[in-house]
Amino acid sequence: IKKKEEEETPNPLGMSKDLTTDAQFKLIEEKKLGDVECLVYEFKPEGSKIEGAKEGKVIGRILIEKESKTFRKLYLKTSGKDEEGKEGGMLVEIEFYDFGAPITIKPPS
Repeated sequence: IKKKEEEETPNPLGMSKDLTTDAQFKLIEEKKLGDVECLVYEFKPEGSKIEGAKEGKVIGRILIEKESKTFRKLYLKTSGKDEEGKEGGMLVEIEFYDFGAPITIKPPS
């Protein structure tokens, strides 16, 4: 039973459950960052809220190095309207260098 659960929620980073917030990871593309092959995963963190986002719906993307599985970038996009009422929400880009650190996400002020 446990194996079936893991297949439904792939966890490419070996993130702990509290970091993923039950995110469903889906590999969407492979791309190069300089000379490094990277994998891009899309996820929808359950119940996540970002400060400044009117709606709680968020789509995230993570970029990890294919070989080392190093976590390079995280992109978050809120759905609906942003603070100025523009459609499409906000895109937040954050780089992480220390993957072991807890992740706190806030849009740039």
